[in-house]
Amino acid sequence: MPNNYITITPMNISQKKTDKQFKKMKRKIKKISGYILSNKTYIQNDYPLLKNISRWRSQRIMKNIHTYDNHFYSDQSCNACGLCEKVCPVHNIDVHIKPKWNHNCQLCFGCINYCPQKAIQYTDATKHNKRYHHPDIKANDLIIARNIHM
Repeated sequence: MPNNYITITPMNISQKKTDKQFKKMKRKIKKISGYILSNKTYIQNDYPLLKNISRWRSQRIMKNIHTYDNHFYSDQSCNACGLCEKVCPVHNIDVHIKPKWNHNCQLCFGCINYCPQKAIQYTDATKHNKRYHHPDIKANDLIIARNIHM
């Protein structure tokens, strides 16, 4: 899928390539959902990235994930619109004059990818990176989902 994990690699993929990836993933989703609907086990041998993440590393990341929001900040282009606060699924952001992260972050990067001003950064690694979110998922969809789970 197109990358929205903005801290690792920048989003520099063409629309043509993105469309091709979506088409490929729709076939995989259909296959996986068939397994789910038939109560069969799906073996993830098609996903080498998942194999490369060690159990130790993923446990370490998850153990300390709440501290990672120390690296978020908003730059001078922030206009305190509050969209980051509204799309955050775990209610981790409060906006008064500027966003403040409350150490409950799950690193979904919705705040970065949906910020209309591109004002939210994660260290300096994201300063010049393009933002991306799925074209069919609008900020309002996330806000509605967040409010359902309150």
